[in-house]
Amino acid sequence: MNPIPDLDSLRRKVREATLTNERRQALQQELAESTTPAQRFELDAMIRRLPAAETAEIRDLLYR
Repeated sequence: MNPIPDLDSLRRKVREATLTNERRQALQQELAESTTPAQRFELDAMIRRLPAAETAEIRDLLYR
């Protein structure tokens, strides 16, 4: 199991370029494989502290 990706890393991956469907699916799969329920809860708590506009795409990937 990989460590939970930090929020800055997620933001960077999302902003690197417009995500193609393939890249979006790969990032979504990475999140699904590398996070436990406890890590997802922690990540969700971090995301909720930030403006929704900044985290919209990340939340979309997490909550699919």
